[in-house]
Amino acid sequence: MFLAMADARAVLIKLADRLHNTMTLEALPLDKQLRFAKETLEIFTPLANRLGISTWKEQLENLCFKHLNLDQHEELSSKLVKSFNDEMITSSIEKLEQALKDGEISYHVLSGQHKSLYRIYYKMLKYVFYVYVCVCAHACVCM
Repeated sequence: MFLAMADARAVLIKLADRLHNTMTLEALPLDKQLRFAKETLEIFTPLANRLGISTWKEQLENLCFKHLNLDQHEELSSKLVKSFNDEMITSSIEKLEQALKDGEISYHVLSGQHKSLYRIYYKMLKYVFYVYVCVCAHACVCM
């Protein structure tokens, strides 16, 4: 496959094809869905990231996350829907801009970006692992 990737157009076509196939994974048997999603997450998502196609990378991550970890995907998405409040975000931005103006602090336009479900899940896993390592290290030191 990598020999065919000498031409950038071939790489883009292969990525676009994989994105489309990932969107239609429900038509496949479960074992093929899982294998396909894992392969996509390990190979094609980093490739999209390296090429700077962050929208494709995010879509691939979220679709694979949905197929590989259905329970966590549903739980996280329902919690996000419940906790998302557009008015609170707008109010916070306005308060922060006012505080910066009052403090005579120069700033550029305030903006943010959303985190995808997969990125939130991944960050939570890293945090849980970090806490686990810290607890284990603390237990070993205290012995």
